[in-house]
Amino acid sequence: MINGGNMTQKVMIKSNGHGISLVLSDQCSFLEVLAEVGHKLEEAKGFFKDASLILQLQGRDLSDEEVEQLIIEVENHSQIKIICVVPQQKEHEERFEKINQKIQQSFEPIKEVYEELPQEIKCEESNKIFHGTLRSGQNLTAEGSVIVVGDVNPGATVSAGEHVIVIGSLLGSIIAGNNGNSNAYVLALDMNPGQICINGIYGRSSDEPGFRKKSRSKKQFQIAKIENGCIAIENYKNDGGK
Repeated sequence: MINGGNMTQKVMIKSNGHGISLVLSDQCSFLEVLAEVGHKLEEAKGFFKDASLILQLQGRDLSDEEVEQLIIEVENHSQIKIICVVPQQKEHEERFEKINQKIQQSFEPIKEVYEELPQEIKCEESNKIFHGTLRSGQNLTAEGSVIVVGDVNPGATVSAGEHVIVIGSLLGSIIAGNNGNSNAYVLALDMNPGQICINGIYGRSSDEPGFRKKSRSKKQFQIAKIENGCIAIENYKNDGGK
């Protein structure tokens, strides 16, 4: 069991920068863990209201089927939408890619971009989806749209002919609409770009001309797009809010 003072716990739920971490005991059956996850999330249902989060798993080795059962349990007993699952150990990241691809292709804003991509770009995964953190000095370029499952750190750059989606913190530079698309957009879970450019229109911070940002709701995607000749950032709405 997981030691917590004088108590032992089958499951611990922790909030982090982009989502929640589930610390799972390996000293009891998976069914017991699954039931405890559901129970704890029911108790905290109001805390994660309408949140789109990254799920990190710790403390227990899980099969792909068990991971998928956990996602279902989390979403059934809360108002959380899981957008990505992160394993405890880096060597398991490749194994989790198939699970994350299923999640991403069913998540509405990502599904919209995925369906718009030309078939040749869909076939070249490195041009479509990047798993991991882009660090200072790294550049990711694609002719179509780009999905980054992770953070874009300061000093990193993502350049796309169409749209850019960042499932994590956007702190670096983004260039979208490189192919002349004035309707291109940038979508991020944590939107704080060092610089953003859409179809030749640049912005760096909220106090500069050409860049306007509305207040952000916690744990909610924000979208950057061109409005009246400047870049506007607002909360993303699934009902066609882009």
